[in-house]
Amino acid sequence: MEEINAWNYLQYAANTNATYLIGLAFLTWVGLRISSGVYADASASIIVRIAGSVFCLSVTWFWLTTMAMFEWNVNGVAGVFTAMQAEGDISSGAQFIIANSNPGAEPSIMPNIVQGLFLLSALVIQLGGLWMKKD
Repeated sequence: MEEINAWNYLQYAANTNATYLIGLAFLTWVGLRISSGVYADASASIIVRIAGSVFCLSVTWFWLTTMAMFEWNVNGVAGVFTAMQAEGDISSGAQFIIANSNPGAEPSIMPNIVQGLFLLSALVIQLGGLWMKKD
C-alpha cells in the first residue's frame, strides 16, 4: 500500500465522521428543545419525561460511538503507517499520526476529558430541564 492510499482512507473516514457529527449536533439541539418544552410545561407527564430522557441518553451514546469509530480509524491508519515505516521512509505527517495516536488499538467509547466534559454538560442541561421543577 502506498502512503497516499492511507491518507485517502483517513480523509474518507473524516468526511463520514463529520456528516455524523452534523446529525448529532442537530439531535443534541432537539434534546435541548425537548428539555426546554418539558421544563416550560409543568403538566408534562412522566411518560414524556422518560421518553425525553431515553432520547437524550441515546444521543449521548451515539456521540460516544461516533467519536470511538473515528479514533479507531486514526489508530488503524497509524498502524498502517507504522508498518510502512518499518519498510522504508514515511512523511512527517505520517510520523505525526503515529506519535499522536495508539497504532492498531481497538475502539474505545471512553472519551477524553474534553469530550467527556462536553457530553456530560449537554446531558446535565438536558436531563435537568426534563426532571427539575420550575419554581
